[in-house]
Amino acid sequence: MARPDTGAGNDLRPCRDRRPGRLLSLCILAVAAVTSGAADTRAESSGTEATSSAVAGTDSTRTSPRTAMLRSAALPGWGQLSNDRPLKGLLFGAAAAVSLGSAIAEARALDAAVTPAQHQDRAARRNTRFLFLAVTATLAAVDAFVDAHLADFQGAAADPAALQLGPGTGAMAIAVSYPLP
Repeated sequence: MARPDTGAGNDLRPCRDRRPGRLLSLCILAVAAVTSGAADTRAESSGTEATSSAVAGTDSTRTSPRTAMLRSAALPGWGQLSNDRPLKGLLFGAAAAVSLGSAIAEARALDAAVTPAQHQDRAARRNTRFLFLAVTATLAAVDAFVDAHLADFQGAAADPAALQLGPGTGAMAIAVSYPLP
């Protein structure tokens, strides 16, 4: 018994939503609402923070860890830029842009697949690229969160680069440290 023609042809691939911009817009609006709420909370409690920051010698306008994390989760590198780490922000932003660009290229190449094996291979590569993007955003968010928490931390070494030699636990130890800008 023959199936009636539905006008879709012999294409066995599932239909994809071609409007990914809606989800991205919703995510950006949610992050903007959360970060503006965090800024309002900081402004309301600025009287107590100004007193405690004057005692501790810190700046009360620094980015909160939660805000930095949400910024980097939404747009990798944004949280690092708000933490005054431009090199790290550029690296995370470039990694995210490359991952997203290659995922989009694979998604476009997916439509040109001739055989089901090619389609499956290109779909797997596209999904891997999106996974790289998710991992990049997660690592950027964690890094921005930690950087914001450690913004007031003063390291033991006063020099920008340090080389320490000395006895370790039962052996000699060498430690080299160089802070990232």
